[in-house]
Amino acid sequence: MSKIAFIVNTISKNNDIWNAFFDSVDYYTTKDLFSNKYVFVDDDLSKIPEEYSVIKYDATKTYKEQFCSCINKVEEEYCIYVSEDYILYNKVNEKKINQFKEILN
Repeated sequence: MSKIAFIVNTISKNNDIWNAFFDSVDYYTTKDLFSNKYVFVDDDLSKIPEEYSVIKYDATKTYKEQFCSCINKVEEEYCIYVSEDYILYNKVNEKKINQFKEILN
């Protein structure tokens, strides 16, 4: 069965929102929904939780170059991609995500 990665794109200057964002993800998703969790970021700061793999990008590059340099390091076939300002306020419909994954398979 294909695995799903959870990818967060952020920049270190937005680290003031990281705690709220990561706490909402922990609260509104189950631990086994994603095979891996990644953070694409320009600087590895201590506010990123340990369960996330940090993939650093060069902030002097264009957004497209930053994204491509990071996404190539993700092993999963599918991903859920969000920015750090997408704070969750409700439980994620994990059944629907898995249904979409089955359709894609």
